[in-house]
Amino acid sequence: MEKAAKPVLVFALTRRGCLPYTRQMLAFFPLPVRVYASAFAEGGPLPHSKPVTSYRNTFEFAWQSLWVLPRLLLRLRRDFRRSCKVAYFPVFHHWNLPIMLWCRLHGVKTLLTVHDSELHAGERRQQFDQWWQDRSMRVADEIIFLTEYARALAVQRLSLRGRSSVIPHGLLPLPGLEAPPDRVHAPLPRLLMLGRIGPYKGLELLYEALQNLPAGIIGGVTVAGLSHYAEPAPPPGVHRINRRLSEAEIAQLLLSHDILVLPYTEATQSGILTLGIRAAIPMVVTKVGGLSEQLGPDEAVWIAPSAPALSEGIARLARSPQLYEGIYHRLRLHAKDAGWATAAAALPLYRSPYVGER
Repeated sequence: MEKAAKPVLVFALTRRGCLPYTRQMLAFFPLPVRVYASAFAEGGPLPHSKPVTSYRNTFEFAWQSLWVLPRLLLRLRRDFRRSCKVAYFPVFHHWNLPIMLWCRLHGVKTLLTVHDSELHAGERRQQFDQWWQDRSMRVADEIIFLTEYARALAVQRLSLRGRSSVIPHGLLPLPGLEAPPDRVHAPLPRLLMLGRIGPYKGLELLYEALQNLPAGIIGGVTVAGLSHYAEPAPPPGVHRINRRLSEAEIAQLLLSHDILVLPYTEATQSGILTLGIRAAIPMVVTKVGGLSEQLGPDEAVWIAPSAPALSEGIARLARSPQLYEGIYHRLRLHAKDAGWATAAAALPLYRSPYVGER
């Protein structure tokens, strides 16, 4: 006779970052859950969630950490008494660490997903956030990384007490992109660079590469996404959309362009790359970090992280209908399985007798 599965506590206290990932993992979660989510979360409440008044700025972080967080910890004691013996943290948050320590004190096993094991230089609050994340990794009983590259970085830097495994990021859904669109090679393809723009995204490489492209190769360039640093001015012919984008806007940009460019100078993994797979848009991607774990060698034009290589890669894909359509058809096959059911089922929830048996 199977034991009844006990509910898992889920803490998704972020307002924005990685919430789409969390929603998809919860949609396919293999066990009953009790979710604590930020009352300020964008996109509406998470399923089965209880709102937590977390924080939106530095002042609220200090105040709510002194007032709301202790009350939350006391509230959790009731969940512990109700046989909740595993806690899952799918996204980074500063309160993860004190909650994980509280769980450890009460014999509750903790499972942490790490999206970027090393935060990128130049990111806002990079050193502060890295300190909190490193200590969360040291405390966790089980750590999930999205790429083997990210796991290797963490193991090399830190002494981890918990076990670790790799579960790849699934393909994020977008409205209007439930199925890959039809694409054909355009005589003058339109280029797109998409997502939050930071120093490591390679915007300077793209601008330099565009200056070296022969005339008559591409039909237009769009760089879309809110910038988080003092970026260079775009060269003539580049349409720059410097703001946060809605999911509908992202979908429309992917549908209205022909080539997606990811000129990253460093990366552990990329959520934008998963959107490119979902949209089956041929990509030019720098071979850095863990990106090559997300796409096969023949599912993109892979290049070195340099302006000449980027220019050559764009020209090669723009000039070759055979190369373009071959990559497109392979991406369509890749996009058939979003991977969320597999990712959720792979969570190491059953290693512990606290949860119950399958």
